[in-house]
Amino acid sequence: FLLIGGFPELLTKSDTSGDQRGLLLNSQQVLRNDAVERAIYKDIPQSFGVDNPMMLERLLYVLAGQATGVLSPTNLCQELGGLSQPTFDKYLSYLEKAFLVFTLPNYSGREAAIQRRGRKLYFVDGAIRNAALQRGLAPLEDPIEQGMLLENLVAATSHALATQSGFRLFH
Repeated sequence: FLLIGGFPELLTKSDTSGDQRGLLLNSQQVLRNDAVERAIYKDIPQSFGVDNPMMLERLLYVLAGQATGVLSPTNLCQELGGLSQPTFDKYLSYLEKAFLVFTLPNYSGREAAIQRRGRKLYFVDGAIRNAALQRGLAPLEDPIEQGMLLENLVAATSHALATQSGFRLFH
């Protein structure tokens, strides 16, 4: 589930050869084509008028490399070279509206502190992150990456429950 994701068409796909690794790699390719590339190059540009979908794709890859980490928009804009802070905020909101990523604010007792402190970035489904980065089977051998995927899974599930219940969620 951490590697294939919660997409029913991929979870129920039968593989007559019994090759689970092949099934995993195939599911990542399907996710990359259907979820990532369609959202970046078709859905978001059509809906929001994005002129530079390649920069949006680069942003998604950089965010995928930092999943479950605290966002630093200034550092990300420098890393992407030529992306302004307002454009970063706009592109991040597009990725959130496309249900690829979401952010959680840091908890504090005061609203001013919540707004000032960093947000953490998560993917709605960790498998999309793996597909975007074309991680293949690497998460199976890396305990740090497995932990990150597990944290993402817990955050995504909690986020879905909080959204459904009308609660506010923090990290």
